[in-house]
Amino acid sequence: MRAFDLNLMRKLLFPPTCAGCGERLVPISKNSATYHKVCFCSSCLEKWHLSRAEMCKKCGKDALNCECISPFLRNLQPELPALCFYHSGVTEVSDRVIINLKQRYNKELISYISLELLPLIVSALNKVGVEGEDCIFTWIPRKQSNLAKFGFDQGKELCVQIAAGFGQKPYYLLDRIGGKEQKKLDQSKRAKNVDHSIILNTSAKRKSKCESIENLFYTLKGKTVVVIDDVITSGATVKRAVELLQDAGAERVLVSCVAKTKLKGSRTGVEPSWF
Repeated sequence: MRAFDLNLMRKLLFPPTCAGCGERLVPISKNSATYHKVCFCSSCLEKWHLSRAEMCKKCGKDALNCECISPFLRNLQPELPALCFYHSGVTEVSDRVIINLKQRYNKELISYISLELLPLIVSALNKVGVEGEDCIFTWIPRKQSNLAKFGFDQGKELCVQIAAGFGQKPYYLLDRIGGKEQKKLDQSKRAKNVDHSIILNTSAKRKSKCESIENLFYTLKGKTVVVIDDVITSGATVKRAVELLQDAGAERVLVSCVAKTKLKGSRTGVEPSWF
């Protein structure tokens, strides 16, 4: 039996559910242009597209172009490609999609989001005159307790898909050892926490779907590294990762994420804080 028939049978036996509302979706025909990529109902798909057009109240720009970056990220890079804002709740479809991405291994959703991120990354690389085929791709690793709880690393899965879009495999460059969850800490404690929990992977051990590292400095020297993350909150983890990769020889580090946490900003001009 051919592969697409097996996939269609799987969808018939285990109907896919919408990543936005959880409703069951009708299995689609193998002749459909979106075959294997169905992950939204029509209503939530429309709301997802609208969420990408949401504007920041402080700078009046969407998530891709928002200039209200975290203090941790200032002076690190000119651009931070992202699809949408995250509001740290479940009221918006975009929030429920992010939670779905974190808690359920949804191959179709991972593929869909990766395809939406890909052109943003290409555009950001073009602005600095770098071809994606010449870059090294990696991701911010998931906390070990959550990896054990949910059974997958969403950052890695996204990175695998995005690197494949450039005809490459990602490198397992970063490791996470212990540490507390960033979302449970205030801004003053986040940088200290990641300094002890995010480290370079200096092992040459090959990981599934990833390229091996024979010599870390030789691998990164003069290269542009693209780091994939799901949600950037304060930016402390990203800052730590960028500094580690630059110290290891990377010439440039570009970070892309699915969502940026929405700023808590008043309209009075008071400096906003991060969730």
